[in-house]
Amino acid sequence: MDINNELDSLGISLTAVLVGQKELIHQRSAFQQAKKLQLVGRFMIDDYKFIGLKTLDDMQTCLAGYDQFSDYPVGCGWSFTRYFFPTAFANGFRLEDCAADLYDCFLSARTESGLYKALEIPMQYLTLTVEYVLRRYGRNGADLEQLSKTQWKDAIKNSGYILAEMNQGVAE
Repeated sequence: MDINNELDSLGISLTAVLVGQKELIHQRSAFQQAKKLQLVGRFMIDDYKFIGLKTLDDMQTCLAGYDQFSDYPVGCGWSFTRYFFPTAFANGFRLEDCAADLYDCFLSARTESGLYKALEIPMQYLTLTVEYVLRRYGRNGADLEQLSKTQWKDAIKNSGYILAEMNQGVAE
């Protein structure tokens, strides 16, 4: 608050963005109950929940980022997909086209593990899954031209997603 007050006296507006686990909401409630409303009013006005991927469209959008909106290595003008699968990319391969298979594999992995709550894939596990595929099956690994559900299932398993989901259910 002291920094906020000092900046305010200089005509500078501070914008604070707190990012944390859902326990941060409990802290906000504790501040409200303790009548520390100056903290809540300055730094905790609104709360927004970050959500993971829930739909096939979410999956396609994220995978398109590897195909079109990335640059690896930085400054080279090549997307992640092109870098890791150069020949396949030149022949039309795009990770975005794998979205339905990957989405189905996440659903299958959940069902096989007895997870029946609503699907929400945290970005951490999508990126770990894709990174595994890029490294294991791209040009520095098996150098495949296409990816099958077998490779995607292997990548999901190695991402730790199912174990994390199972442990989350225990913690709740």
